[in-house]
Amino acid sequence: ENMVMVFCHLVLLSPMDTINFLDSIKFEDNKSGLEKVIPIWLDTFTSIRGYEKIKKNILALGKLFMLSDVRIANISVEGDLIPNQIDPNVIITRSMSKKMPQIYEKISCYVKILKLFISELSFQNQQPNPNDYVISKVGENDNEEGWEDLEDLGAPTFEKLTSYMDAADDVDDDEDEGDEDEGSSGINQDTKQILIEFFKECAQKSEATNFRKYYECLSQEEKKILADNILF
Repeated sequence: ENMVMVFCHLVLLSPMDTINFLDSIKFEDNKSGLEKVIPIWLDTFTSIRGYEKIKKNILALGKLFMLSDVRIANISVEGDLIPNQIDPNVIITRSMSKKMPQIYEKISCYVKILKLFISELSFQNQQPNPNDYVISKVGENDNEEGWEDLEDLGAPTFEKLTSYMDAADDVDDDEDEGDEDEGSSGINQDTKQILIEFFKECAQKSEATNFRKYYECLSQEEKKILADNILF
């Protein structure tokens, strides 16, 4: 974890310089430092503890994604567990199952980053929101009726997702009109807001980041989680 936080700090300071440095380190197996570090970094994503550390980790990985560097894109890591690996007609004992290796899909690091971020969004939704304990005024939630038809979005296409993002941005602009700009950086935002802003930026810069291509690699459930968080 300490090593990961060092690389987080370096990436936040200078993403490209950090990637170039890691790529310049070569090992006896012909792999670069980049090929060694990135998979380990992604594997430790869920084990990072501490509010600020989690946010810095997300911001740093987000910067790596925005680089859209082919050297990172070409690094393969483990994705989802491949289902139905065992013949349903074969009786497997508990001891046998422990010895059977689990096989995972091989995916690009960039797809893995999106999957990890969506998983974190899902986790954040399970955390208590202080606003839920505030008694709202009469009529305060009247404008929510217009969203009732969108409660079950399903897994939207890329085009539909971007239209949701545009609609959400219009609402945010209306709410922020007249507010004083404090110039807060990403580190001062909460984790969920950082993730949502990341996905919005990805969609806006889809041609540069190849977000559309990676979006299609997500599961239907992951697409639905992302869409739900964009709008609600």
